[in-house]
Amino acid sequence: MTITYEDASTNANFNGITTGTNLAKGNYSFSLIGHTTYSISVFKVGSGAPNVIGSVGRSNARGVDVNKSPTSPYFGRVYSVNGNAAFS
Repeated sequence: MTITYEDASTNANFNGITTGTNLAKGNYSFSLIGHTTYSISVFKVGSGAPNVIGSVGRSNARGVDVNKSPTSPYFGRVYSVNGNAAFS
């Protein structure tokens, strides 16, 4: 998982290269201090090279999760909640 901010910097804990990989099921959080928006990208390793399978950007998301079931046709889909509305 990679979290990228509006200035093109990435979150040190979720940079998708050395951190934010092979994440266990569960909730994760990150700070928005000093940033106004962000995007989250999720990928899986395919035939030797990572492939982006979904990307979503939200400015006021209240919760974010990813479908982690590799047998699901929705594997890798990112879900976020903004107030009372859910997006995928």
